[in-house]
Order: sequence, then structure tokens, then C-alpha cells
Amino acid sequence: MQISAEPLHFQVNPQLGELFGILVREDVLFTNQKGEENRGARKHVERLMNTMQEPIRRVLQKDERVFYIAQAQVPLSALEQLTMSWVMHGLFQCVLVFTDRRILHFNVKRDGSWSDSVKQVHWADLREIKIAGSFLGRQLKITHADGKKDVYSRLKFAAGKKLKAILPWLKEHAEQRTNAVQGYEHLCPECVTPLMKGVYFCSRCGTTFKNEATLLKRALIIPGGGYFYCGLRMLGILTGLVEAVLLLDVLVSAGASRETKGGSLDFFVGLAFILFLIVVEKGVGYMHCRNLIREFIVDDRKQFALSASM
Repeated sequence: MQISAEPLHFQVNPQLGELFGILVREDVLFTNQKGEENRGARKHVERLMNTMQEPIRRVLQKDERVFYIAQAQVPLSALEQLTMSWVMHGLFQCVLVFTDRRILHFNVKRDGSWSDSVKQVHWADLREIKIAGSFLGRQLKITHADGKKDVYSRLKFAAGKKLKAILPWLKEHAEQRTNAVQGYEHLCPECVTPLMKGVYFCSRCGTTFKNEATLLKRALIIPGGGYFYCGLRMLGILTGLVEAVLLLDVLVSAGASRETKGGSLDFFVGLAFILFLIVVEKGVGYMHCRNLIREFIVDDRKQFALSASM
């Protein structure tokens, strides 16, 4: 039996329908964890689906059906959690779409709109998927077939309870398709062709993406240049000011040393410390931005718009 006709709750028959032209399972999408019709759940889901309807329609395959949708905090690396978690929690959100074939991860902006970055993982390529946490916050924990782990945080309480109820059922009954990646696979936001890791160009439609080589050059040469390249202007301004102050301190110290015809040991220790801070700041910024670049940020907007109109 296909999952579209497979009952989730014994007391509720499968209800197939459409929302904004997207095939859905209404008895799963609009109900709470017990399968009961819930007005609040319907309102929240309809708002998310309305905002994301265009990219969802673009990415869905023929006859693919949406079972649930939720918003969450994107997984953060250990470095991001230690250094920039306060910023990451505010800036980097995603919408997860659970279908009968796969999980779709759409990165979104602060206003909830799509940021043109999308990736997929098939149910058969998940070793484990579960909800963890307490009333203080729910997390979606995924272990991929290749062993990599992702933790999505800041799930709404109701969404966490709903996912806890449906995830085992979805994983068991969903179509068992796999791919060679055995984990998340990025898709071109224009033609939905799978993208190769580290190759920032779509061979099918010609869409180009920002790349790590250019990022490295800008991060090293321009104060805050890495963040500016990734489109994070406020972070670029803040880190640029920090780097500028540190560099100015180096120049002032060098000038003072010249006037005194040399310098004490304390001077050279202080100078080395300032240079160390600059290196650390640039290194941390580069690592943050490299993770963003690996989410495939569209670079050539004119080419993207042209291909979208064809």
C-alpha cells in the first residue's frame, strides 16, 4: 500500500487534497499529534505553505505529496555555537518539508521568504531521525546513512509533538529511494538538478554560485569582506570595524616604536597579541562564511533571472 493511502491514525481515514496547488495529506498536515483537527495547527501550516508555495511547487516531483511542514533553526557547527550562536539563531532559519519521498530543507531569510538555497535527503538515506528535548525546546536530530549528524533546534512545541508522532510512521512507509550521497544533496534553485559538493556551477542551466576561492581572497584582504560576500552586511560592518580598530592599533604602535627608536619586550608582545587577534578574527569569520558558501548562494542574479523567465 502506498503511503498516500496508508492510515496514520486508526480513527481517521486518509484525506488527500491540495493546498495552493500542492498535493497534501490533510489528515496529517492539519491535525495535532493525536490526529485531531486543530485550528491553530491549520492556521500555522497554511501560513508557512503560503509563504513557501512557489519554491515547494518548483522542487516537488510529479505526484509527490506533502505530509508536514515546520520551521526550525538550521544546524550549527561547534564553532558557530561557541562564537556566533546569538547571531545565528536570529539570522539562519529554515523550513523543513516532509513528503512521501524525502525531506526538503529550504533556507529562509529573516522575513520567512526563501533564500534560493534548497537541499534534499531521502527517507532511505536516514539511519535515524527523532525528536529530542524538553518543554524548554524541541530538537530534530538526524543521523544520515553516511554517519553525519544534523540537529535542528528551536522547533515550535506543537511541531515537535506532531513530528514525534509521525516521523517513525513516515520513515517506515515512505518510498525507499536512495542516492549515492547517502545524506543531504543540494539542488539547483532554478532547474532542481542535484549539485556536486564543491562545484559552484550548475551544468544544466548555467546558474553560478558564490565560491570558496573568492571568499578566501575577500576575507583576507577586505575587513569584514567574507560577510559582505555572503550578503551579511551588518555582520560585515561590525567585523570590519573590529578589524579596522585592530589594524589601526598596529599602525599606531609601529609609529610609536619608530619614534622611540626600537621597542621594549612588552611592546613586541603586545603587537604579537594584536596580530594574533586579527588572525583569529579573520579565521573565525572565514569558517563561518565557508559554511554559508557550501549552502550554495546564487551569485549571478542576472543569469538566474534570465533562466527563470525562459
